[in-house]
Amino acid sequence: QLQPMGAVNIRRVVGCVWVCATLGLRPSAPRLRRAARHRRCAVRVAATVESSVPSFSREPGKERGAMVAWLLGSNVSHVAELPVEAALPGCSATRLARRAKPLEPASRYAMYVRELWRANETGAAIDCCAPSVSSSSLRSRTATGVVVGLLFSAWIFSNDACYALCLAAQVVVAQLEYFRMAIASGAAPARRIVLCSSLTMLYAALCAPALHELVFPLAGTWIMLWFLLMRPNCSSINDISTTLMGLFYTAYLPSWWVRVRCAPAWELARPAAVPDLPAWLAACFVSPDRLAGAVAVWWTCLGVAAADIGAYFGGKKFGKRSLASVGLGAAGKASPNKTLEGALSGFLASALVGTAAAAAMRWPLWAITGPLYGLAVSMVALVGDLTASMLKRDSNVKDFGDLLPGHGGLLDRLDGFIFVAPLAYVLLPKLLLGLADPTGMLLATR
Repeated sequence: QLQPMGAVNIRRVVGCVWVCATLGLRPSAPRLRRAARHRRCAVRVAATVESSVPSFSREPGKERGAMVAWLLGSNVSHVAELPVEAALPGCSATRLARRAKPLEPASRYAMYVRELWRANETGAAIDCCAPSVSSSSLRSRTATGVVVGLLFSAWIFSNDACYALCLAAQVVVAQLEYFRMAIASGAAPARRIVLCSSLTMLYAALCAPALHELVFPLAGTWIMLWFLLMRPNCSSINDISTTLMGLFYTAYLPSWWVRVRCAPAWELARPAAVPDLPAWLAACFVSPDRLAGAVAVWWTCLGVAAADIGAYFGGKKFGKRSLASVGLGAAGKASPNKTLEGALSGFLASALVGTAAAAAMRWPLWAITGPLYGLAVSMVALVGDLTASMLKRDSNVKDFGDLLPGHGGLLDRLDGFIFVAPLAYVLLPKLLLGLADPTGMLLATR
């Protein structure tokens, strides 16, 4: 029945079946219609269908119609055995296998890190950065956002060691996503030495905050020694600058979240009444001396998320003027879809969250300091978002990765939080401690 359909329709059928199979869906008619939107995948599969039909079948010699019928009746385990890399250039077997069946979070994380680490050459990095077959509907984005928000809340209110370890896991993924994009652009960064320096920086931020700021210049010296002694040939300016930018952008700036959350100065703002928790739960929960800092960090992260959500929906509802049209130069070209109305909507949403946070934490002059803090957070978060967009546009990729369904990579989701950490480190103690420490030095001592 399929043979008279013609080559074009067969391309669509095979491409849709392949998309459904790799996403772990049964290839029913409605799902085929939804999967038909993935035209890029259908075109890629069609090239293999016309040139090497037996590559889709474990039994060479099948005719095209029989092969398509076999695919329609196959399950996910059969499709997983097919030569994926030959059928879909730019999509690794690891990536498609990850979508073929649900994985435990730890296994998914390990598989994703392994995929990022293997992109150590320009060709492999370009293949991994190719657009992935994923759903970007509002429902999937919302579901992923809710899950990530709950996980972030649990992470913020965990004990100090768990907080630092989870941040280290995020830094490793974000750093490898950044380096994969840089490698795809032709750079050759020193990934190993940067990862070691990043973990050392996080450890210093937790256990020796007075030495935390020294790690970055010392790591810079260490990196240059690595380039001079461990590389057989002279490295280019692009290699060196990409390496240092990776350390600064994905490790040094995020490490300030440890300084903010685990600073000893929060003992001065310890709540008068702390609920009694079971011993096993208290060991996993933030200590009472750091509870005020955890609450402040939670409200700050909520302000960043509110700015992102407000900008998205405000831009879709009211957006008319792009950032480039109002004379913002490269900011508008980095993200042409962002509008002035969307940015203002994000500022307003974050200001409302900042007002609620100031009232809940009893900041001095909360009706003024709260909106101003929310506005500052949203503006800095927008800087982080546009910075990530500029990096992706220069590398000609849409997303840093595909770890989070509907959002892309981890760095795509956390780009707005990166530059906010130093701002929170400077402002939160002054606001939460009643402006009693104008120099901000309470956070610098143990």
